[in-house]
Amino acid sequence: MLEKLILSLVIIGMGAMESYKYIWQAYKIKRIKSSRGMSRRFLTISVVTRFFTLMCLIYTKQVSIAIVYIIGLYSTIFCLWEAYTYYNKKYHNIFHYILSGFNKLPHYYISNPFKGKKVVIADMDGTLTPSRSEVSPNMIKAIKGLLKYYKFVVLGGGTIELFRKQLLNKLIPKLSEKELKNLYILTCSGTKAYKYHTPNYYDECLTIEKLYEDLLKSRDKKKIITVIKQFRKRFNLPSTYGGSYDDRGTQITLPILGLDAPLEKKKLYDPTKSKRLKYAKWLRKKLPEYEIVVGGTTSIDITKKGYNKAYGIKKLVGLLHYNYKYYVFFGDSLQPGGNDFPARKKVDVVEVKNERETLRYFKRELKRKE
Repeated sequence: MLEKLILSLVIIGMGAMESYKYIWQAYKIKRIKSSRGMSRRFLTISVVTRFFTLMCLIYTKQVSIAIVYIIGLYSTIFCLWEAYTYYNKKYHNIFHYILSGFNKLPHYYISNPFKGKKVVIADMDGTLTPSRSEVSPNMIKAIKGLLKYYKFVVLGGGTIELFRKQLLNKLIPKLSEKELKNLYILTCSGTKAYKYHTPNYYDECLTIEKLYEDLLKSRDKKKIITVIKQFRKRFNLPSTYGGSYDDRGTQITLPILGLDAPLEKKKLYDPTKSKRLKYAKWLRKKLPEYEIVVGGTTSIDITKKGYNKAYGIKKLVGLLHYNYKYYVFFGDSLQPGGNDFPARKKVDVVEVKNERETLRYFKRELKRKE
């Protein structure tokens, strides 16, 4: 009897240690957002063997050991789920497709996002620069370096005037003719596109060509602005700092605190985006025929259905004539409801927390190229 008890305790202890190992591995994958080095086949076999072992234990009425195996099975499935979620390529088999909830989106491309790519796309606010702030000298240096090897596309929600203030006024004078040819600017979530040309390169004013522009109609603008006024009354949100909305031609942007809110206030207002996701839900009920996404630090973008970053990337593919597999997108708002989320429908994506993390990716790639 004593030997049987000791044997049971040893088996329970080993099962508990095994469960801890898989849970620890799963959280590690989640933390670094990469399952590189993990064998998905081994994890799948582990899930199957644990399941059949559990069935045998239940059949032989080994209750205490069966409970440990239930926890072990859960921890292995959890680890397998994370391994597939953060696998650094697209779907490779039907099992991956099922595990991902029949969701056809490309997954986070983490271990080497530049591998096999020809076009690097980056969001502006929170990815290349702090919200509505100027780019850092280090980021300019990194973008200039990448332009030697890749087409580089800035795809953000702001206007061309805002892009000039934040990035272009500092970046363009530092670029050579070859580097300038590789730069594309997509503003207002991709509904306007610009390209610099070099005939007057050494003059103070460069030639900039508008490649396309898809404007909102005046009746659409009027309807959106009316709902914005209702929204501010409903949630008691006066525009404390400057204008209550920003008409960008192809979209209307709703800055919760106002257009001229200080960056410090904006950073503290809604860092998790939970408030704006709630506001966006209310706005979607009032404006079901429009695309409403959370963007920037305190803003919500409203435009025509389908006018989003996936649309911008589709237009870009038409301009550059590269297959979607040659593009990678860097953004800080890739969660459902975020203004970068639609990009996941088209290309591989990398989620970053801020412009410092983006810079680390860029520097790492430039080091590889040296």
